[in-house]
Amino acid sequence: MVARRLNGVTLTWCPDWWMHAEAISRLNAMWRAWENLRLDPALGMSTWWIHHADPQLHVLLDPDNGPFSACSPVEGHSEHPPAPLPTNPADPRMWLGTAFSSTAVAEQALED
Repeated sequence: MVARRLNGVTLTWCPDWWMHAEAISRLNAMWRAWENLRLDPALGMSTWWIHHADPQLHVLLDPDNGPFSACSPVEGHSEHPPAPLPTNPADPRMWLGTAFSSTAVAEQALED
């Protein structure tokens, strides 16, 4: 469905894309959006391309900062992918706030 010239300079891809957790997550999000939007006969596919596929592909195919930036469409998967973003342990009390609670969001929606 998607075809691009992959030169590793402006666009790149990993033939072993399934070895990249971020790629799996992004492709899964694209698929879920497609499954929902394909049922809209008017704007579904346009919405999917503009708001889901195009932005996700922009990140996935980015040779400088994307999840495949260490890989090559010709040479394949790199054993040295980009490192995950650094993180420090959060204060456990932070997770109790409503911003990180789907239950709190659902309860608030029922109250509204």
